[in-house]
Amino acid sequence: MTSLPNMADLNPYAPSLVPQPQQDFAEAGVGLWRDGDLVVMHRDATWPALCIRTGEPAVGWFPTRISRTVPGSLLRSETIHFRLPVGRRWHWLTTRLRTVLLTAGLISLGALVTSAFYFDRFPSSLSLSIALGGGVTSVALILTSSGLAELVHLRRDRGNYLWLTGPSEKFLEQLPVWPFHRSP
Repeated sequence: MTSLPNMADLNPYAPSLVPQPQQDFAEAGVGLWRDGDLVVMHRDATWPALCIRTGEPAVGWFPTRISRTVPGSLLRSETIHFRLPVGRRWHWLTTRLRTVLLTAGLISLGALVTSAFYFDRFPSSLSLSIALGGGVTSVALILTSSGLAELVHLRRDRGNYLWLTGPSEKFLEQLPVWPFHRSP
């Protein structure tokens, strides 16, 4: 015969007996793993010296930052800074070409603003063409340069672990597999 628990032992304010919905990944430690086509990164992890786009040995490091909402707060965010390894081609794209495009976009924007003072001397259709063409060119150059800086994107986060998109399959193949089930 089974006995019922003593009513004095029951805590009416205790949480229900539901399985823990958030698994603690503390036993995973600090590092990088592969979770399908994503990289799981502990916020304090150091990336291996392999280009994230080609999987070949890296020749440089690209400073990156990711912003995320602070757990438990909808209004506060935190920025996590780390460095990504890049190969020769990607180092050139993320540093030199990015600088050239940004400079060209700013010069184009400056030329557009300067030429605006002389629009009254041109026919209105030509002024409109210069303004529209110069504006589109400036914005395209500036946005392209900023796009080259985004090598990874935050897909989701949980505690100190971040799931990132962006690294190539060749890079991912060199990482150990994430030992836990995929998080929703």
